[in-house]
Amino acid sequence: MRKVDSGKILLGVVLIIIGLLLLAETLGVDMEPVWDVIFKMWPLIFIYIGVKKIVQAREPEKAE
Repeated sequence: MRKVDSGKILLGVVLIIIGLLLLAETLGVDMEPVWDVIFKMWPLIFIYIGVKKIVQAREPEKAE
């Protein structure tokens, strides 16, 4: 079975969300409340990366 790289999936999802938000703003949707939340929550990126590293460190190495 192929191992899924969750970091690449997360990056793809984040880029899609940012693109949709920028498109909505271009189309005239009031995005100010959304951007406020994004700018307040950006430290969650560091938390995610830290948790991912801890989980990866605890996983046993697979012999290939």
